[in-house]
Order: sequence, then structure tokens, then C-alpha cells
Amino acid sequence: MDDPERSAPLARRWGRVTVASFLVGLTGNFTSGWWQGVAAVAAVVFLPAFLLMQHHDRRARLLDRRKQAAAAPSAERPPVVYLRSFDDDHVAGRLRGDRTEEEALVAALAHIGPVVAVARPGETLPMAGAHRTRLGDAVWQEEVAALLRRASLVVLRTGGSPGLRWEWAAVRRIVPPGRTLLVVDDAAELREMLVALSPSHGLPGWRLRWPFLRRRVGSLRGFVVFDGDWRPRTLPLPRAAAWLLDLSRDDALVHGVLHRALRPVYATLGVAPAPPRRDVAKIAWALFVIVLFAWALWRG
Repeated sequence: MDDPERSAPLARRWGRVTVASFLVGLTGNFTSGWWQGVAAVAAVVFLPAFLLMQHHDRRARLLDRRKQAAAAPSAERPPVVYLRSFDDDHVAGRLRGDRTEEEALVAALAHIGPVVAVARPGETLPMAGAHRTRLGDAVWQEEVAALLRRASLVVLRTGGSPGLRWEWAAVRRIVPPGRTLLVVDDAAELREMLVALSPSHGLPGWRLRWPFLRRRVGSLRGFVVFDGDWRPRTLPLPRAAAWLLDLSRDDALVHGVLHRALRPVYATLGVAPAPPRRDVAKIAWALFVIVLFAWALWRG
């Protein structure tokens, strides 16, 4: 496995190769003889060098964000408490484009407050996304309960670990239903969590399958909110999410999809966030690369 600490120097190295191969390849259109062969080789090198530069640059920036997640969050606003099974971190920590799945979720929740999660015991470098808070092994339940009492919103990712089951029971005991949000990544785990509610508040099976669980962003299938009597209501992802997001892997597009799905949560909490803006620089760079290759093919 690659060492993340080496990603920044590797990104700079491949960046130099990318620039050099681009400039040398460009000269092939204005020269003749043996130099054209050198330029042709440089043009072939350009694309893999560019992709390797992007790969290592993303990993280097991800490492910086993972270090930031270990820092203490701002205490100016009540936190959004994010609870999950630790085993789900390897899924939520995967890169999708330039950001991980957890980072995309945190970006959508950060309009409400700083997002805080419990650190995995013994973990020195957390996944990028929510700020991690370390709890003592002997008193973690009391400290989680204190976090729940301060929270502006409590977010639980569906799971079945013993720790998450205890946290789900504590949420139902401490947190008002209107400040509770389930992030759904598995239908069976969602059913298990809803069974813990009163049987009269169970969610009909057909509503879980159609159209709710067909749309996804990475492993995320949608959200569940609750009314004052703990009756659940689904918040599905927008209709185009299932195929469009997997093709584009665009951070701003992912943020926009989650932002639209969570509008009822924002409204309940009295939050009115501005819609996310597209990354104009990234779009311009992509168009430049497309035009450059089209021009090279046309000249060839």
C-alpha cells in the first residue's frame, strides 16, 4: 500500500513530468526530423503522468484533511453528533473524486453545526470528515450522553454493532425525534434499528425498496427522519443520483444532491444554507484538457 506521507513529493515529481511532457509534446507541431519522435513519446507520457500527479495530489490533500479531523472542533455552535459503527469507516473513508463519502456528508451537515464523531479507540490518524473526539474507555457512555444533550442534530449511520445499539437507545431516550437523522447504507440494518421503535411506528417494507433504496451516493441510500411520535419518514436521494454521480464523481454535484435531500432537515432546524457552488476552476481545467486532446488529434 502507498505511504500517504510520500504522496506530496510524488505529486510534485509527477507534476514536473506532466509539464515537461506537455511542453516537449507541443513542440512536435513546429519541428521536424528526430525531434518529432521525441515529441511523440512525450505526448504519450503526458496523460499517465497527469493522472499520477492527480492521484498523489488527492492523497496528499486527504492526508492533510485527516490530520485536521483530529483537531478539536469549534465550540461556538452546538455540534452535529455523528454516530456510526467503527467498521463502517473503511467504506465512508474511500475517496470519491477529491473527497471521501464521509467528507461529502459532513459538508452537507456543516450548515447546521460543527460535525463531531467519537474517535476509534487507539486510532492516531482518523478518517477525513467529522472532527474526532476521544473518550475514556470507562466513561464513554456518560460522555456520549453528554454530547447528545448538547447536539443540535444527532446523525446515526445504520449499523448493528453493540456500541451503536447502545447509542441508538440513548438517542431515543435523550434526543427529541425532530433532531434525529438516520443515514441509510443497508436495508437490513435500517430494519433492525426501526424494530427498536414501537411496532406501530414500523416502516412498511415496500417503502424501503421502492424507490428509496435504489438511489445512492457511494454506499449512502438516503435518509430517515422522525415526527414527534417517532414515526419514520424517508428522504430519498434525487432521481438522477444513482447513475449520474457514479459517472461524474464530482464533489460539487455530490454535495448538491445531499443538500437537496436534506432540505426538510434544514427547514425543521431553521437553517437556510446557500446551495453549493460548482468548482469553476475544475470545470475550466477539464475543458482545457479536452480541447487540447481534440486539437492534438485533429493535427495528427
